[in-house]
Amino acid sequence: MASIQTRLQNWTTMQLANDAERQRLEILRKAPAPNPPELLAATKCRVLKPFCVAGKRVEPGKIIELPKHDAQSLAAIGRVEIVPYAAD
Repeated sequence: MASIQTRLQNWTTMQLANDAERQRLEILRKAPAPNPPELLAATKCRVLKPFCVAGKRVEPGKIIELPKHDAQSLAAIGRVEIVPYAAD
């Protein structure tokens, strides 16, 4: 039979685990934070290597507009070059 000290340690461990699970579930119940609008802003890009957008191939040299987060991801792997907007 387990000693009282061992049983108390087991109970404490289970309480900590239950508290952690309650905190995790509380976080999951909250609505996710909205994406910042600047991530979705249209960004002009020059295509360097072909890839597909909406199932259609985009050829090198073409200038397209993509959401900023997609443009930055594709620029990081060398598929596009971000073109700065000309000041009007």
